[in-house]
Amino acid sequence: HNHAAFLAVAHGAKVIEKHFTLSRKMYGSDAKHSMLPEEFAELVQGIRNIEAIMASNVDKDNIEKFKVMKEVFQKSIVSATTIKAGEVITETMLCAKKPGTGIETKDRDKVIGKKATHDIEKNVLLTWEDLSE
Repeated sequence: HNHAAFLAVAHGAKVIEKHFTLSRKMYGSDAKHSMLPEEFAELVQGIRNIEAIMASNVDKDNIEKFKVMKEVFQKSIVSATTIKAGEVITETMLCAKKPGTGIETKDRDKVIGKKATHDIEKNVLLTWEDLSE
């Protein structure tokens, strides 16, 4: 029941309105739908956790130790088959493998349709120099 409030905070909300009661048996229509003290505490703790997470933004591309880990664990585009010089690259000729030192997998669509500049063996990490228009 706190999901909407958590999402609002994650999107920058600075004020959250919630009805609070000591007992849902109290008089009035709001009491039945209001938060009890332990529920309110969970809401506040969740908001504080979200604020802490958002304040700890880590840019992995700009921290040297993460750059090395990214290269080791990220995948690159690799030839899944032997590709002859001048051959047009198709999706079936490609796969993704570690390390992440070649063309990033997010650029797969930019690779498909290009031509091989030379013969490329199977299981070779592709570079932009391997490809031409």
